Amino acid sequence: MPALVLVRGMGSIGRRHARVFRSLGHEVRGWPVRPRDSDSDPDGVPLLTDREGFATAAVADLVVVATDTARHVDDALVALDAGCGRVLVEKPVAPTVADAERLLAHPSANERVMVAAPLRAHLGFRHFHAAVGTLERPQFAAVASQSWLPSWRPERDYRDSYSSRRDEGGSLRDLVHEIDYAIVPS
Repeated sequence: MPALVLVRGMGSIGRRHARVFRSLGHEVRGWPVRPRDSDSDPDGVPLLTDREGFATAAVADLVVVATDTARHVDDALVALDAGCGRVLVEKPVAPTVADAERLLAHPSANERVMVAAPLRAHLGFRHFHAAVGTLERPQFAAVASQSWLPSWRPERDYRDSYSSRRDEGGSLRDLVHEIDYAIVPS
């Protein structure tokens, strides 16, 4: 049976979540933060007003939070308080420990909130880590990670993006995957 998925934030990552859930046969609605000129996104996902978004959150099986990092906790709490089934929060969950603690304090956060950091569980990473574990002596690797913020989200000025804001972690939190693959679990 298809689930009702509400995607809060319809930028590049929110639209990607919407496409994936639609490809799996689920009913998807977008709830953008920034005003849009259309009733649907470029992929045809219906876009809701704030009033419609709040009402849909109450009946959604899943709310995906794909907004700027500074909004993640507040948007997740709105979804939880509305009564949605589950909440999937894009990484990072929060810009500070204090913000994360606000989410953890919600009575149903532990049962209903998940975090999207899929590469940590990627089969390729698991194989890599297993192979490194078979080496006879300690090894080292130099990892260089370079990004050009203007190319990440071409439809939006990178200076307005959370990736350029120091108080939201800057690009370092977006580059967590590079950190993940460089750390071999013990």
